[in-house]
Amino acid sequence: IQLRDDTSPQVVQSKTQDILDSRIPENTISANLQSLNQIHLGGNRNDELTPNVDKTSIFIAFIIGLLIMMMSIINYINLTSASTLKRTKEVGMIKVMGSNRWLIFLRFVSESFVFCLLAHVLSLILLYILIPYLNAFLETTLSMPSLWEISLFLLFSIIVLTVLSGTYTALRMSDLKIIPSLKGDIYKGQPKQLFSLRRILLIVQFIACIGLITSSFIITDQMELFFNQDTGFKKENVLAIQLSNTSQEFGRLTELKNRLSGLEAVESVALSSHHMGGDQLYSSNYYTSSDSINMGRLHIDYEFLQVYDIEIMAGRGFSLLNTADTSNFIINKQAASLFGFEPFYEAIDQPLSYSAQNEEGRYLKQGRVIGVVNDFNFQSLHHDIRPMVMDIQPPRNHFLSVKLENVNHRSNLEKVEEIWSGIFPEESLNYFFIEDRFISQYKAESQTQLIVKLFGILSILIAAIGLLGLTYFDTLIRIKEIGIRKILGSSSFQILRLFTKEYLLLIVVGFGLVTPFIFWFMNNWLQNFAYRIDISAFSIIAPLLLMIGFVVVSTSYTILKAAHTNPSKTLRNE
Repeated sequence: IQLRDDTSPQVVQSKTQDILDSRIPENTISANLQSLNQIHLGGNRNDELTPNVDKTSIFIAFIIGLLIMMMSIINYINLTSASTLKRTKEVGMIKVMGSNRWLIFLRFVSESFVFCLLAHVLSLILLYILIPYLNAFLETTLSMPSLWEISLFLLFSIIVLTVLSGTYTALRMSDLKIIPSLKGDIYKGQPKQLFSLRRILLIVQFIACIGLITSSFIITDQMELFFNQDTGFKKENVLAIQLSNTSQEFGRLTELKNRLSGLEAVESVALSSHHMGGDQLYSSNYYTSSDSINMGRLHIDYEFLQVYDIEIMAGRGFSLLNTADTSNFIINKQAASLFGFEPFYEAIDQPLSYSAQNEEGRYLKQGRVIGVVNDFNFQSLHHDIRPMVMDIQPPRNHFLSVKLENVNHRSNLEKVEEIWSGIFPEESLNYFFIEDRFISQYKAESQTQLIVKLFGILSILIAAIGLLGLTYFDTLIRIKEIGIRKILGSSSFQILRLFTKEYLLLIVVGFGLVTPFIFWFMNNWLQNFAYRIDISAFSIIAPLLLMIGFVVVSTSYTILKAAHTNPSKTLRNE
């Protein structure tokens, strides 16, 4: 509907609802207008033409990108600050030659600018190379922005990153005194601060690492639940064929079903109004006596329960030998409970009716409950199991389910296509596997899982590079202290413990700060699913142990190498 510029969508929606309510008795249809530009990110309606983009996944990817960039900036600040020991004499000489603080500040800021410029150029080259792979992964059609947009982004990004990464080190270096700089004793006489800038930045880095790793563990556990949860029916090796108005012609459809049933690789064939795996059911008001209860309505045929191996808990299924079954009903346990039948088998032989609308107008269907089936997840695990009533109504069948043997599917599909082409030469075969459709419902979560895992690994690598650099400069600064401790009898292990305990303490601090937030954030994310895991202690503790092991391994080589150095070499000038 194209609205006029001065028209309120809410007013049109309200008036449309009034028309539906006045024209349709006992109307259950609700009018809901949606702007076209809201579909891509805010769709998730029934029968969307293409899958919508999950806002949460975009938000998570954006936050992770910021975290990775922040960790890189922290690494640069920490490493350039630590490396000042090697450049103090350079700064002292420059000052002796007459340079002022401003020129030294610009010198170090310009170095950061060059690094940022090179990084952006490399990132653009990588982006150009990786866009096809990114499009394949996201199933989208991203393209490079215009030259003007790239130039504007580069200008803004380079300036911001240069300021963030280079200002602190430039200010620190420009503030050095001449004599301490020339002696290389810039740290002499400085009090050891409990929370120096370097320690704070390391804590932030550890927070990012632990947060990403913990999220990865929790998302992986939830994905395992998706794929291992018992849905109450067998979806493996079931081919679903979508029927059009032409292919719903009774004579040709019956021939199709009979010929498919005759294939050696086909176990059974069934018709239904909807397909398993996310399709929204019809909705009707059902009457057991005078009470009216609204619930899902699924039209099936005689073999449907057999195709999907749905368990009958009480009564029986539909039978071709019983002509009255075209008026009877099968319900699930949820529906039996909602109708008030406790225990559920008391629903057998109870009267049931509903009123609905078809092409010919309103109609009333009356019959009895002949069977109660076990609850099954007709939709994805994002949703609870819905109370459902099943009946036989051939004109409403839009899907044909074919149960195949677990053999060569390519050969079976060729035979199915051959039969279809012979009966419906004017139409192409439109099919999918039910198992694939169920998996596709969790595509957004699968992509989020992969993104978090990859960037979790990247965050560990970035942290490892930073720790290796910091450990190297720490040992360089304290090399004489290590020599004295060796002379006084300290073992290499004791020196290793002395150097690593600070990092381990910072990890514990970061863990204590990030864990409550991650627990809250991931618990909110899990609320999107009707079936969800409880966050396990392993998912919380394992990232901490992983980070501790990672720190010990990444710092051990440099520290032990310094610890094994002959003290006479490190103390020769004393």
